[in-house]
Amino acid sequence: MIYQSYMKANALLYFISKYSSVVFITCLIIVCFIYNYHQIIRLRPRSVHQWRQTDCASIALNYYGGNMNFFHPEMHWRGRYADGKFIEEFPIIYYLVAMLWKIFGYHEFIFRLINLSIVFAGLFALKKMLYTVLINSFWSIYVPLFLFTSPVLVYYSNNFLVDAPSLGFVLIGWFYFWKYYTTGKNIFLWITMFFFLLGGLLKITSFASYLTLFIIFIIEKLTMRPFKKTWNTFRGTFLTIIPFMLVAVLGLLWYLFAISYNKESYFGMWTWPIWKIDYNSIKTVIYLVNENIIPFLFSGSAFTLLFILVLFIIYHYKQSNRFLVFILFLLLGGYLFYCILWFQVFNVHDYYSVVLFILPVFIFLVFLDILKNYYPAIYNSSFIKFLFIAILIYNIYYCAEKTKVRYFNYGSWIIGENEKNYWTWFHWNYSAYLEPFETVTPYLRSLGIKREDKVISIPVNSPNTSLYLMDQKGWTSFGFPANSESNIAEMIRKGAKYLIISNPDIYKEDYIQPFIKKKIGTYKIIDIYSLSGKEL
Repeated sequence: MIYQSYMKANALLYFISKYSSVVFITCLIIVCFIYNYHQIIRLRPRSVHQWRQTDCASIALNYYGGNMNFFHPEMHWRGRYADGKFIEEFPIIYYLVAMLWKIFGYHEFIFRLINLSIVFAGLFALKKMLYTVLINSFWSIYVPLFLFTSPVLVYYSNNFLVDAPSLGFVLIGWFYFWKYYTTGKNIFLWITMFFFLLGGLLKITSFASYLTLFIIFIIEKLTMRPFKKTWNTFRGTFLTIIPFMLVAVLGLLWYLFAISYNKESYFGMWTWPIWKIDYNSIKTVIYLVNENIIPFLFSGSAFTLLFILVLFIIYHYKQSNRFLVFILFLLLGGYLFYCILWFQVFNVHDYYSVVLFILPVFIFLVFLDILKNYYPAIYNSSFIKFLFIAILIYNIYYCAEKTKVRYFNYGSWIIGENEKNYWTWFHWNYSAYLEPFETVTPYLRSLGIKREDKVISIPVNSPNTSLYLMDQKGWTSFGFPANSESNIAEMIRKGAKYLIISNPDIYKEDYIQPFIKKKIGTYKIIDIYSLSGKEL
């Protein structure tokens, strides 16, 4: 019996080796169903950071409903200057989504599919890159699948934010860099820089991989010899610097354009360093990171495994591939600096952690390279591989439960009682006060309200959540807030035609009384008032 089980296990590993690409794609599809992607992909922007999701979706929808001018992106929220001109990341994905909507119609699942496809392309490129280094199908499949057990990566891959696609482009870039490293063909360096540029234009912090290679390039060229006389990364002349400089110039030009394009401050195009807050605030951020972000990065078992791998690498440093270790060291140092520079945002913004997932890739790569070269019996051991599979299966289950609770309010023993209580309240609150906006648009159109008509939506405290879901331009209780009679009067002067109230508590406020004289409709909890003819 034991012998038969052993033979079946080896047969399975042989099948994985022979049909690695098919196995990998099949595994991704299976875990997508486990993660309930087939249900999530049909949902409108909701759950964690719906605020930021609707910012992104709003830009795409305004391209689609506007003039498709790439360098004039807009959001539904009009802002103080009433023009809605805001941008941060390079809007290539938003523009692509709008183009596809022009062809296939306005379907939000297309947006999710675009982002997910880029992430999957990155994971597949990572699989191919690992195989060129490790010459082992099992481990080259295992690492990207392990990466895809992170709840935060899984959540934002099938989403509207560009953080996960940015990581996908970076992973593709590393694949082409390794082709350049092994072949010396300059075309692959250019392709590498192209994908690093795309990743960095989507999220500036993704330029860390680009900077890592640029530092290695400068050291090699300025010392006039490869590291330790054995590294020979960039084999051309100093003119090889051209693709590096193009990335720097194009990246700088875009972010200078974005800063100048935004007439008022909204997107965080600056740092949030640790030294600008007091000691108690630092403690609060650390507490929130520990409570709310770390559990969604990986499970405890995954963190334990990565910690063991790091200890193994440190202990076997002399046997390691110094080039890979140096890359890991530079990335680790760069992202440590990143965490210090953007420390304050980690209180709630878990999507800022997505760029960090390049670190587990190189931790695994260095570890497995040492095993391959010095411990081949362990490296090829069926027992070790099935042990790692068991860890992977548990982490898939952990990730599935953490993902489900963010959307559907159920979970197993993985989800603690306090967490269940929070999500029970979260989903109730959403269904009571925001979910009606998901389906109100046809009713608004039946009242004669056009998408170009500006509205005031209160007391919603995010700029685009209700406005995007309604597909109405206007203002909310955010920024230039509709929280006083004078502000609402100013919004009317700027073109607001309708007032939309989605919480009855607002009727207790004195400032709202002059504006609720002409009610024209009610949809579930949403009341609609006309502001036409209102004296200012």
